[in-house]
Amino acid sequence: MLRARLWLLVAIGLGTLTGCYGSSERDDDDDGGSSLPSDGGIDTGLDEGSTIGSLSDEEYAQLCDALLDYTLDRFYGSAQESLCKWQALTVAGFDAPASDQDLQQACQEFYDTCLGLPPPDEAMAPGVETCPPRPASCSATVAEYEACYSEFQQAFEQALASLPACFQVTLADLPIQLPTPALSPSCSRVAEKCPGG
Repeated sequence: MLRARLWLLVAIGLGTLTGCYGSSERDDDDDGGSSLPSDGGIDTGLDEGSTIGSLSDEEYAQLCDALLDYTLDRFYGSAQESLCKWQALTVAGFDAPASDQDLQQACQEFYDTCLGLPPPDEAMAPGVETCPPRPASCSATVAEYEACYSEFQQAFEQALASLPACFQVTLADLPIQLPTPALSPSCSRVAEKCPGG
């Protein structure tokens, strides 16, 4: 289930970049830059001047691969605790706990298990059949797409970090909602170039 959620994040990210998922709202006071820290970016190995709409299916699968690798590197690094917290909070409510204490105990047990999971193997890498649909009308470049996804990933991690800890969650908090950050300025520009997804 953890692996599925990691790939779900990539799908969410791809959908967000094309304006199909999440909010397109942004801070009107933003000067166009990003307040998120630089993390070294994403290297897809593709021509950064190529547009997303011009990529072949194989090249788009290569893009998906790079995004997933980037996500895994972060979520099995500094962001693992945030991802496991989200996973634990979500799953803990599935068995209809009878009290806040039962919910918190189930959450903590799953959280501890999640932290002990090894990184997934190469078999998880997506291919042409498993990538989200390629937005053929997207005129954003690979470089713009990479930058936007990196910003989305970091904003998503910050949103996950804001969720309550297991010892704080109560039955009144269920169901836990998937955090969906607003688009950053660079992602807003990409969304404008990729109408309709």
